[in-house]
Amino acid sequence: MIKPYGGNLGKDPELKQGKTSYCLFSIAEQSGWGENKKTSWYNCISFGKQAEMISKYFSKGDKMIFDAEQTVEQKDGKTFVNVTVKNVYLELCQTKGKQQAKSVPENDYNENEPKDDMPF
Repeated sequence: MIKPYGGNLGKDPELKQGKTSYCLFSIAEQSGWGENKKTSWYNCISFGKQAEMISKYFSKGDKMIFDAEQTVEQKDGKTFVNVTVKNVYLELCQTKGKQQAKSVPENDYNENEPKDDMPF
């Protein structure tokens, strides 16, 4: 199921080159108020031109809004949530330090490629 995500990058995105380029990054999503405030962390991956765009235009602390598909897996008694980015909403993102992501044409990065070999 695809759902919206939004939050701040926990570190600079890491681009990996290979048969298909992919980008790994983490997002911190906050919810609640006051004493009930909590932060959820998501490990995210993006593929192809979209991965290259994320690596080029986003860095630690930037706010990113996107749609993604979530998978949950259990390993050694721990739960891992993996998020595969489908579409980034550039008009809602806030970047600093790098070039503005808003200047990238949407058709330059928004693609669906086969994702047979997920690295996590």
